[in-house]
Amino acid sequence: MSSFEAYSDLLRPWSWSNNSPPTTADLGKTELHHADTQNSSTNWSVYIYALLAVTLVYGLYNLYRAALPKPVPGIPCDNASRNRLMGDLPDAMKWMGERKEFWSFMQERCRQLNSPIVQVWMQPLGRPFIVISDYLESRDIMVRRTPQQFDRSAWLGDMFWAIAPRNMTRFLTNDDWKVHRRLMADAMSPNFLKNVASHHAHSGASSLIALWKSKMDLAQGHAFSVLEDVCKAGMDTMWASTLGDEISTTSSQVKLISGLKSIPLPASKDIAAEFPEAEDPEAFTALLALGDSVVYAASSPFPKITHWLAVHLVSSLRKSMRLKGTLFSGLLNSAARKFATSQDESRVKHVLDLVVQREVSLAKKEGRQPVFDTQDIRDELFGFLLAGNETTAATICWGVKHLADNLEVQEKLRKHLREYHAAAFEQGEIPTSQEIVAANIPYLEATITEILRLAGSTPGNSRKTTQNVQILGYDIPKGYDVLMVSQSDQNHVSMLTQSQLSNGADYISAPLPIDLNRRSKRSVEANDVTGMWDPSNISDFMPERWLVADEKGEVSYDAKAGPFQAFGAGLRGCYGRKLAELNLRTFFTLIMWEYKVLPPPDAYRSYIGLDKAMHQPQQCYLRLEKAS
Repeated sequence: MSSFEAYSDLLRPWSWSNNSPPTTADLGKTELHHADTQNSSTNWSVYIYALLAVTLVYGLYNLYRAALPKPVPGIPCDNASRNRLMGDLPDAMKWMGERKEFWSFMQERCRQLNSPIVQVWMQPLGRPFIVISDYLESRDIMVRRTPQQFDRSAWLGDMFWAIAPRNMTRFLTNDDWKVHRRLMADAMSPNFLKNVASHHAHSGASSLIALWKSKMDLAQGHAFSVLEDVCKAGMDTMWASTLGDEISTTSSQVKLISGLKSIPLPASKDIAAEFPEAEDPEAFTALLALGDSVVYAASSPFPKITHWLAVHLVSSLRKSMRLKGTLFSGLLNSAARKFATSQDESRVKHVLDLVVQREVSLAKKEGRQPVFDTQDIRDELFGFLLAGNETTAATICWGVKHLADNLEVQEKLRKHLREYHAAAFEQGEIPTSQEIVAANIPYLEATITEILRLAGSTPGNSRKTTQNVQILGYDIPKGYDVLMVSQSDQNHVSMLTQSQLSNGADYISAPLPIDLNRRSKRSVEANDVTGMWDPSNISDFMPERWLVADEKGEVSYDAKAGPFQAFGAGLRGCYGRKLAELNLRTFFTLIMWEYKVLPPPDAYRSYIGLDKAMHQPQQCYLRLEKAS
């Protein structure tokens, strides 16, 4: 019976058909009848609410199941991560909180699952990253399958979107990318490298060894940190090569330190000395801060929006962005005026000049007026400056650490340098920039390559599938990010109780097991390398692995001796590789020429890294002696 019917029954005694008032018995019967009706209605309400609750729970459960990570069939993954909404993110955040490294977590997953290919979920509701820790497959993807089946990953470009949205690293391999590549093409020309960039590298390295001379004298045998010294010397070099405006932060530091008669020194030689820092120019600090801000992106599951919010909400970064815009606009307009009447190449002093010249040439060819102060040009120059500095500084820091821990290699390198530059050595001079550029010293090339192999300054590469593909026999759908790892969480100093290699499988640790039938025929038959590293010494710092002798006993450098991926590979490999190699050749020549770098106390010898724009050491301490 409905509530309406019960109400009608209650009113019926008062209807016009019955003029007699209801008796007490009638009212009692009516009340009992109404109570029964209410109880019946309450029971139905309970049933309805229970049904709604069950439906809601069931719906939420289905939503939860739908939101769980969706694996690519067959590819190994962490079972716990597969069954939680956040995927691998909690483990990754814990790892990065302890170690400040992203890429080594990817390598750790490969090692945990004992597989050269795994899938990792780093974004809630997102697709998994396909992670590869295998040299041959990685190289096959970068050299022979890009851009036909793979292209630049947007995930990596998102790391820099907030500070350089129009830099070529963010573009797919399309017409926009080709235009930007042509715009910067002359920066890697042999003429520019030899006659312009080499002088800036020599000047930056010379300032660094002058600074270390003053610090060595004041430290009196104590170790001291060289991390900031190398970073600033690298930035000075790239600033001069890119913008031409002499920033000279290292020279300011030399002036400050050389003016000191003494510094407070700890009583124990096991404690490092500390030095005051000169104030850096505002523009210099601003650009370094923007480069360091990449950490916001690298430590977030949503790198693009997180970095954008940081750049727009953190007051110091907002100011840095304004200073960057003002700096580049002013320099571009100045260069445009310089070349308005003459295109004389002798007036080219830096990359900015080259870009302005190139824009004039392209505009003439396309029948338009040249436009210099554009977002595209500003972002290309900034990206060139930032990447060049990060690569140079990080690799030098790793390099001096390895050389300090391998004195026999250091002595052998110094011997080769002095034999080749015999005239400079006999005259008590340092080699000139032109002498360094022209030098053919196999042991120097081998040492630099070995440093790059172990350092992992570029700890990985990324691509995105542009069609359905196969990797190691697994079907990967279109639109998946593929991360190719060349770094692990182990640090390379064997004499420490906690050793940790700084690179991944095939590079400085034994390859992970793989069914050879899963490899593509193309990757197996490729002749990109002449061999694979011996697992018994793969983690050793051994430049000799890059040297070969012919039948006459002549030793030469072999760049294909084994797995090496420091600059990526293929069409989208590192654009600035030649400049980076020139800078490294110059810095290591002058450092080894002047100093014997000695290991610091154990407390300062960690090889644990930090992932920013590049992979750099958290500690870089040295003790210095004048090379005899």
